[in-house]
Amino acid sequence: MNSMNEIVYIHGFLGESNECHPYEGLSLYDLLDLKDEDVISFLNKKYSRKKIAIGYSMGGRFILKYYESFFERFEKIYLLGANPGLSDNLEIQQRKIFSQKVNQELDGPDFLRFWNSLEIFDNDSGIKNLSRENSEYKKLFNRYLLEKEKSSVELIKSRNNVFLVHGQYDLKYKKLYSNFNQTNIVIEIPNTGHRLNKKEMIDYVLDY
Repeated sequence: MNSMNEIVYIHGFLGESNECHPYEGLSLYDLLDLKDEDVISFLNKKYSRKKIAIGYSMGGRFILKYYESFFERFEKIYLLGANPGLSDNLEIQQRKIFSQKVNQELDGPDFLRFWNSLEIFDNDSGIKNLSRENSEYKKLFNRYLLEKEKSSVELIKSRNNVFLVHGQYDLKYKKLYSNFNQTNIVIEIPNTGHRLNKKEMIDYVLDY
């Protein structure tokens, strides 16, 4: 049985560090103005005694970004609906177009409507309101652009302590994670879509 004190949860884009309370959450907003070396120092200072890291979406990509410099020491890593990296130039170009659209919408008055309308959230309840200004979300989004990060596919496949988690109705990540079935444990949470940022989802994967 895992001790709750051993776990750190990292939220996704538009999320907050307290969304899976009582699990301790790391806030990506607290790190926005830090250089990479200062982020690593912060992680070492505050989370060096943790043993399990759980990252949802952008939070999972954060773990992969700092895996070799910090999270590699953890006993278990759970990536919930987190993209392991883009594999070719076409995917990178498509993502750049998407990122441009997100930035345009963040500059407008109806960003939440746009975000909830994305196909990946077809089987999820929409977010009803946002707790921060669009400018802060824009800063976070551009800090961790997927198209600028190196692919972590081979890194994940080489580690047997990295678990990949998707919702039953999240067909995109169900297909994406099927490529890891031979090397990693892939967990499917029943009756859910892409949004896995709830305490009961964390409970499920930890009890798996």
